[in-house]
Amino acid sequence: MVQLTTQHCEKGLPRPSVNKAKRLHFLRILILPLSIIAGCGPRRPEWMIPPPLEPKAIAGAVMNKADANGDGELDKRELAALPALRGAMNELDTNGDGHLSSSEVESWLTSIKNEQMAFYEASLKVTQFGQPVPDAIVTLVPEACMGSGIEAARGITDDTGLTFLNIDGAATFGVRGGLYRLTITGTLPDGTPIPAQYNTATTLGLAIGGGLPQPRTPTIILD
Repeated sequence: MVQLTTQHCEKGLPRPSVNKAKRLHFLRILILPLSIIAGCGPRRPEWMIPPPLEPKAIAGAVMNKADANGDGELDKRELAALPALRGAMNELDTNGDGHLSSSEVESWLTSIKNEQMAFYEASLKVTQFGQPVPDAIVTLVPEACMGSGIEAARGITDDTGLTFLNIDGAATFGVRGGLYRLTITGTLPDGTPIPAQYNTATTLGLAIGGGLPQPRTPTIILD
């Protein structure tokens, strides 16, 4: 490639013609996309690529599951079927009408897709009467409406009641973006089992990603 330098000018060497310079500029523009198409550019490792997400299809599945009266919106009572959405109501209800529409759910899911995040950090703390609950198994189970694209994640609380949630067998720490049912199993500090309302009959949920504000470490307080 011919370059215009001080050395060229000082020695009286001929400058490249305007037409030639234009051709060289065109070739530089052409080569870059061709190298991308040919796969010459850097690629992210497979484990850094987020799973496929279909916002419209998932939003439709959400409405099919929870829209009991078929009016195309979810009120607070209907959101009991999807506790993860109920917990994110204030952020996802963008028009402030007290309901979640299919388009509002789809918009949030599209935000997750656009973030292109393979994993999100997720930590929880479990306590009872202000005391930590150690050795509890905390699991995030994807809601069925999310499809088969995201995996469950889990963690075991330490002596402070803290756990970081991870996907079994994943190459790094963290969880996928989406809607989850949250379960907590194990025993309380007094040796009794953690009640069914936190596991087999859980009403806890968590929505992750898409710009939702996440407390650094949410605390789950057991009765």
